[in-house]
Amino acid sequence: VAAAALDPHGALVQSTAKSSTSSVKKAIKMLTTILSNLLQHPHDEKYRRLRLSNPQIQTHLVPSWGAMQFLMLAGFERQRVDTVEHTSTGAEPEADTKDEEYLVISPTILDEEAALKETRRQALQLLQILSNRSLPSFVPDLAPPTPWEPCRPLLSSGSNNQRWGETGDSRRRGFISDDERWARAERWAQNRRSGRARRPDPGSAPSSRGNWGR
Repeated sequence: VAAAALDPHGALVQSTAKSSTSSVKKAIKMLTTILSNLLQHPHDEKYRRLRLSNPQIQTHLVPSWGAMQFLMLAGFERQRVDTVEHTSTGAEPEADTKDEEYLVISPTILDEEAALKETRRQALQLLQILSNRSLPSFVPDLAPPTPWEPCRPLLSSGSNNQRWGETGDSRRRGFISDDERWARAERWAQNRRSGRARRPDPGSAPSSRGNWGR
């Protein structure tokens, strides 16, 4: 759902202003950098703390529900932290304590680091797909299916209580499971890297009807 909310060609982003679309692309790039640093340096405190008052984070990540969900899944939690700044207004430097809000990966979750590593790896795969979909040369009609359900807007009429980000389990797109959808996206990425990006024969398609997709 977090990935669907950041999809540059999804209904949620397409319904917003052009400036918001540009901010979403920037958010995807920032999230990719943050998660890549975490995977490469999981115990480095520099990459386990994000200051929410940072202008870039405040502009591109905080307003985006999808971006914040990615960070929470990666292990970040909101915390208020006392920081000390040294000022030199007088003859001697003075220490000024400030209370700021951060996104922090707590040391208490080190026992869950192995599970978080896998979650971050999968999140990075989703962000790579989102990054490809944000390229100017991307053509939605020629793209492979995404491993996420599309966001659907809340309709103004009727008693439909579905909100943005809800996938509607009773109306799942297509007739393949989540595992199969992940496998299809991974196979397509592997074939693209090896130059064999083509659809398989209908007989080998992972569906109950022998057809590729719906």
